[in-house]
Amino acid sequence: MTTMFNSYLVEIRETLQLSVECSAATPEEAEAIIQAEYKNGLYVLGAEDFVDVDFNVSDIGNLCRLGVPHDVVAIVNAPDIILADDENAGDVLPRFFRALGWSGEDMLDPSKIRTTKAVSDYLYDVMFEKCPEPITVGMAMVNRGPGTDDYVPTGKVCLLNGWIAPSEPEEAL
Repeated sequence: MTTMFNSYLVEIRETLQLSVECSAATPEEAEAIIQAEYKNGLYVLGAEDFVDVDFNVSDIGNLCRLGVPHDVVAIVNAPDIILADDENAGDVLPRFFRALGWSGEDMLDPSKIRTTKAVSDYLYDVMFEKCPEPITVGMAMVNRGPGTDDYVPTGKVCLLNGWIAPSEPEEAL
């Protein structure tokens, strides 16, 4: 008797936590100070900061019946991307892609990234409200992505096969 196997996506989410003492006039100021220091690389969390792990299993067969394409390689949580007052809006998309797992060096194909309409609308709003060249960045999003699809679960991003590819090594001259 042959056993039939199904395909599953298993999401592994680790939680890292670090508590940092900060002197400030208000809790909001303390948070802003620590966020800026974190953004500047003062705090880098590692294995010693591990506090929890969660596993979430999705049946790829059920996802395909819901319209999710067969070339989905991962369904991940949509990153919380909030534009800081002193941040260039043009940095939001690269930060979004890095939060999904892009190294910044590998080739990225944003057309292979699917979000919900809410995530896409937020990214467009940031681009058009605060970006120095909103039309250029906005058109890049329209032409390249990330795109939206109805099958993407709320709060998630679907990564399709080929969304990142290792960059070609430069040939020696």
